[in-house]
Amino acid sequence: IGRFLVRKSQASLEYVSEEGRAPLAEYLARPVDLPRLTVTELGNGPGFRPEVRFEGETFRGRELVGLADRLAENQHMTLAGRAALRWIVDYIDARGGSLDLRGENFVVLGAGAELAPTEMLLAAGARVLWIDVADPGRLLQNPAGLSGALAQSSAGGNLLEQPREVVAAIRAFAAEHGPVHLGMFAYASGSSQE
Repeated sequence: IGRFLVRKSQASLEYVSEEGRAPLAEYLARPVDLPRLTVTELGNGPGFRPEVRFEGETFRGRELVGLADRLAENQHMTLAGRAALRWIVDYIDARGGSLDLRGENFVVLGAGAELAPTEMLLAAGARVLWIDVADPGRLLQNPAGLSGALAQSSAGGNLLEQPREVVAAIRAFAAEHGPVHLGMFAYASGSSQE
Protein backbone atom coordinates (compact mmCIF):
# COMPACT_ATOMS: atom_id res chain seq x y z
CA ILE A 1 0.00 0.00 0.00
CA GLY A 2 2.82 2.36 0.92
CA ARG A 3 4.67 1.80 -2.37
CA PHE A 4 1.42 2.32 -4.30
CA LEU A 5 0.78 5.63 -2.50
CA VAL A 6 4.35 6.82 -3.11
CA ARG A 7 4.19 5.94 -6.83
CA LYS A 8 0.79 7.63 -7.27
CA SER A 9 1.93 10.72 -5.36
CA GLN A 10 5.13 11.02 -7.36
CA ALA A 11 3.29 10.49 -10.64
CA SER A 12 0.92 13.36 -9.85
CA LEU A 13 3.65 15.93 -9.08
CA GLU A 14 4.12 18.58 -11.76
CA TYR A 15 6.60 21.36 -12.41
CA VAL A 16 4.89 24.56 -13.54
CA SER A 17 6.69 27.52 -15.11
CA GLU A 18 6.14 30.16 -17.77
CA GLU A 19 6.96 27.43 -20.30
CA GLY A 20 4.01 25.32 -19.18
CA ARG A 21 3.44 22.19 -17.10
CA ALA A 22 5.34 18.91 -17.09
CA PRO A 23 5.40 15.87 -14.84
CA LEU A 24 8.12 16.54 -12.27
CA ALA A 25 10.02 13.31 -13.01
CA GLU A 26 10.04 14.17 -16.73
CA TYR A 27 11.16 17.74 -16.05
CA LEU A 28 13.99 16.59 -13.76
CA ALA A 29 15.17 14.08 -16.38
CA ARG A 30 15.81 16.82 -18.96
CA PRO A 31 19.53 17.52 -19.40
CA VAL A 32 21.10 20.54 -17.76
CA ASP A 33 24.71 21.74 -17.71
CA LEU A 34 26.68 20.48 -14.74
CA PRO A 35 27.32 23.36 -12.36
CA ARG A 36 30.76 24.31 -11.16
CA LEU A 37 31.30 23.61 -7.46
CA THR A 38 33.39 26.02 -5.40
CA VAL A 39 34.84 24.50 -2.26
CA THR A 40 36.09 26.48 0.73
CA GLU A 41 38.36 24.45 3.02
CA LEU A 42 37.73 25.50 6.61
CA GLY A 43 40.62 23.87 8.43
CA ASN A 44 40.90 20.98 10.83
CA GLY A 45 39.18 21.72 14.13
CA PRO A 46 38.74 19.54 17.21
CA GLY A 47 35.31 18.23 16.22
CA PHE A 48 31.79 19.11 17.32
CA ARG A 49 31.10 19.28 21.06
CA PRO A 50 27.36 19.27 21.78
CA GLU A 51 25.90 22.09 23.81
CA VAL A 52 22.48 23.68 24.24
CA ARG A 53 21.58 27.08 25.67
CA PHE A 54 18.33 26.84 27.61
CA GLU A 55 16.80 29.32 30.04
CA GLY A 56 20.06 31.25 30.42
CA GLU A 57 22.20 28.16 31.08
CA THR A 58 24.54 26.27 28.79
CA PHE A 59 24.38 22.48 28.96
CA ARG A 60 27.35 20.54 27.60
CA GLY A 61 28.12 16.88 27.07
CA ARG A 62 26.54 14.61 29.70
CA GLU A 63 24.65 17.59 31.19
CA LEU A 64 22.39 17.30 28.13
CA VAL A 65 21.05 13.98 29.42
CA GLY A 66 19.84 15.69 32.62
CA LEU A 67 18.23 18.46 30.58
CA ALA A 68 16.51 15.90 28.35
CA ASP A 69 15.20 14.05 31.43
CA ARG A 70 13.82 17.30 32.82
CA LEU A 71 12.18 18.26 29.52
CA ALA A 72 10.65 14.80 29.11
CA GLU A 73 9.30 14.82 32.68
CA ASN A 74 7.62 18.17 31.99
CA GLN A 75 6.29 16.83 28.67
CA HIS A 76 8.33 19.34 26.64
CA MET A 77 10.18 16.53 24.87
CA THR A 78 8.98 13.17 23.65
CA LEU A 79 10.42 9.97 25.09
CA ALA A 80 11.74 9.12 21.62
CA GLY A 81 13.47 12.51 21.46
CA ARG A 82 15.02 11.93 24.86
CA ALA A 83 16.23 8.46 23.82
CA ALA A 84 17.75 9.90 20.63
CA LEU A 85 19.54 12.66 22.56
CA ARG A 86 20.85 10.15 25.11
CA TRP A 87 22.13 7.95 22.26
CA ILE A 88 24.03 10.76 20.53
CA VAL A 89 25.50 12.02 23.82
CA ASP A 90 26.66 8.47 24.68
CA TYR A 91 28.05 8.03 21.15
CA ILE A 92 30.01 11.29 21.31
CA ASP A 93 31.13 10.67 24.90
CA ALA A 94 32.51 7.24 23.93
CA ARG A 95 34.66 8.97 21.28
CA GLY A 96 36.34 11.43 23.61
CA GLY A 97 33.59 14.05 23.84
CA SER A 98 33.61 15.36 20.30
CA LEU A 99 31.96 14.21 17.08
CA ASP A 100 34.30 13.72 14.13
CA LEU A 101 32.55 13.61 10.73
CA ARG A 102 35.64 13.97 8.54
CA GLY A 103 35.14 11.94 5.38
CA GLU A 104 31.33 12.28 5.51
CA ASN A 105 29.48 14.27 2.84
CA PHE A 106 26.23 16.12 3.47
CA VAL A 107 23.86 17.97 1.14
CA VAL A 108 21.86 20.47 3.17
CA LEU A 109 18.78 21.78 1.35
CA GLY A 110 17.97 25.05 3.09
CA ALA A 111 21.50 25.22 4.51
CA GLY A 112 20.99 28.76 5.83
CA ALA A 113 17.79 27.98 7.75
CA GLU A 114 17.82 28.46 11.53
CA LEU A 115 17.11 24.77 12.13
CA ALA A 116 19.66 23.51 9.62
CA PRO A 117 22.64 21.73 11.22
CA THR A 118 25.10 23.27 8.75
CA GLU A 119 27.39 24.88 11.34
CA MET A 120 27.37 21.76 13.53
CA LEU A 121 28.26 19.55 10.57
CA LEU A 122 31.11 21.87 9.62
CA ALA A 123 32.33 22.01 13.23
CA ALA A 124 32.45 18.20 13.12
CA GLY A 125 34.64 18.29 10.00
CA ALA A 126 32.09 17.19 7.40
CA ARG A 127 32.07 18.25 3.77
CA VAL A 128 28.80 20.13 3.14
CA LEU A 129 27.10 21.19 -0.09
CA TRP A 130 25.21 24.44 0.60
CA ILE A 131 21.85 24.60 -1.21
CA ASP A 132 19.92 27.74 -0.30
CA VAL A 133 18.73 31.04 -1.75
CA ALA A 134 20.75 32.72 1.01
CA ASP A 135 24.48 33.20 0.54
CA PRO A 136 26.82 31.53 3.09
CA GLY A 137 28.84 34.74 3.39
CA ARG A 138 27.88 35.29 7.04
CA LEU A 139 29.07 31.81 7.92
CA LEU A 140 32.32 32.19 5.98
CA GLN A 141 33.11 35.61 7.49
CA ASN A 142 33.69 34.03 10.90
CA PRO A 143 34.84 30.43 10.37
CA ALA A 144 36.33 30.08 13.86
CA GLY A 145 35.58 26.63 15.24
CA LEU A 146 34.60 25.26 11.84
CA SER A 147 36.51 22.63 9.94
CA GLY A 148 35.72 20.41 7.00
CA ALA A 149 34.73 22.07 3.75
CA LEU A 150 31.79 24.07 2.42
CA ALA A 151 30.86 23.56 -1.24
CA GLN A 152 28.65 25.92 -3.23
CA SER A 153 27.13 25.44 -6.65
CA SER A 154 27.47 27.99 -9.44
CA ALA A 155 23.75 27.41 -10.10
CA GLY A 156 20.84 25.90 -8.27
CA GLY A 157 20.12 27.48 -4.94
CA ASN A 158 16.36 27.79 -5.32
CA LEU A 159 14.57 24.45 -4.92
CA LEU A 160 11.31 25.72 -6.38
CA GLU A 161 12.66 27.61 -9.37
CA GLN A 162 15.77 25.55 -10.17
CA PRO A 163 15.06 21.91 -9.27
CA ARG A 164 17.07 20.51 -12.21
CA GLU A 165 20.07 22.63 -11.29
CA VAL A 166 19.81 21.50 -7.67
CA VAL A 167 19.73 17.86 -8.76
CA ALA A 168 22.72 18.47 -11.06
CA ALA A 169 24.66 20.09 -8.18
CA ILE A 170 23.93 17.13 -5.90
CA ARG A 171 25.03 14.69 -8.60
CA ALA A 172 28.24 16.66 -9.24
CA PHE A 173 29.01 16.78 -5.50
CA ALA A 174 28.39 13.03 -5.10
CA ALA A 175 30.41 12.21 -8.22
CA GLU A 176 33.39 14.11 -6.83
CA HIS A 177 33.19 13.10 -3.16
CA GLY A 178 31.16 9.88 -2.91
CA PRO A 179 27.88 9.00 -1.19
CA VAL A 180 26.01 11.82 0.55
CA HIS A 181 23.66 12.27 3.46
CA LEU A 182 20.72 14.48 2.45
CA GLY A 183 18.89 16.82 4.82
CA MET A 184 15.88 19.02 4.00
CA PHE A 185 15.46 22.25 5.99
CA ALA A 186 14.25 24.65 3.27
CA TYR A 187 11.12 26.73 3.76
CA ALA A 188 9.76 30.14 2.82
CA SER A 189 7.71 31.08 5.83
CA GLY A 190 4.42 32.79 5.08
CA SER A 191 4.65 32.14 1.35
CA SER A 192 2.87 28.77 1.31
CA GLN A 193 6.17 27.25 0.21
CA GLU A 194 6.92 25.21 3.31
